[in-house]
Amino acid sequence: MTCDEAAYLASRRYLGLDGTSEISGLLSDVQDVDYLTENVINIVKEKIRDQGVRDYTSFVRAFVDMFMDSTNAPRMYTINKLLKKIVEINPPLAKIFAENILQHPRMNINLSTLIWNSAMDLLQFLVRYPDYKGIRDIFKQLLEKVQYLPIEIPIEDNDKVFKLYNVNII
Repeated sequence: MTCDEAAYLASRRYLGLDGTSEISGLLSDVQDVDYLTENVINIVKEKIRDQGVRDYTSFVRAFVDMFMDSTNAPRMYTINKLLKKIVEINPPLAKIFAENILQHPRMNINLSTLIWNSAMDLLQFLVRYPDYKGIRDIFKQLLEKVQYLPIEIPIEDNDKVFKLYNVNII
């Protein structure tokens, strides 16, 4: 196991995203989304404040993996809202979140429409926070994603492409 992998796994455990803690338990019981989000945000704030997060890349990657693994709309909505709140609390994370979403191996045209649309919504939110150079970096990665789209796109994926092109970053 590489040092990066060990840091990533430790980060998931530390944040409770490995299924063993309070956050995982809260996210598995989606009923009142606003109440749930506030509880998770309070836990994350407490962990950031009390223990500090030194490795933001591992911290962010754990949440992006959870986001990409969502299987239903309520959970996706909750995680999307949670990620936005985390960035509002700690704006420097916006660029790291955007980069991790765009670089995620599942972030391609075959991704489910639910996750794709939520990711585009999240990217539109995230690009408000970085400085000009950070926004340019995100835009460059978006353009790279566009280059990997198939030449002929199935009709059912047209909406995904439209959303990708319309991430309003400038």
